[in-house]
Amino acid sequence: MPASLGQLLDARTVVGFALGIATAALAIWLQARVEHRHWLRQQRLEAFAAFVASLDAIVRPAQIWHYNWGKPQESSAQERFYDRMESLDFTGGRIHLLSEPAVNAAAIRALRQWTIAINRALRAHDEQGLVTELNRVGEPYKEFIELARAELGQPKSFLRLSDLEDLEKDRVTLKEEIRDAGR
Repeated sequence: MPASLGQLLDARTVVGFALGIATAALAIWLQARVEHRHWLRQQRLEAFAAFVASLDAIVRPAQIWHYNWGKPQESSAQERFYDRMESLDFTGGRIHLLSEPAVNAAAIRALRQWTIAINRALRAHDEQGLVTELNRVGEPYKEFIELARAELGQPKSFLRLSDLEDLEKDRVTLKEEIRDAGR
């Protein structure tokens, strides 16, 4: 047995012990940071997917409300639209909590297209205003998706040219359906 504690704990032992503790602390900190980034990415992915799904889901209630202008079932169609709008607003709130300012601003622009502009045209039974606002839906939608993908570390371009052409055809078809329903 050593004669004194000083002999047992020489300088090399103390330095080695301190380095071991520092290395362990650094490893724990790095692991926590990696896990937090993964968790945040997953939360953002879920929020982005829910927001895009809400944007997609509000289209049909808007169409139904439009088709029922002046009919007895207009109030129930309007209520379905407002339910979807509330869901859209809720999912937008999650983005506000989780995302960088640029993605949040893009989500707000996409949200406002529906909650302000299209809602205003629907309430006023403004056919031309509705068509005009529906023509503007694609740009904020696309901007949000591109910024969200960038925040998630995904490539910016995700659609082929043929996909964009199909989306444009769908938009034109929707526009024609709205005009035909108004006649």
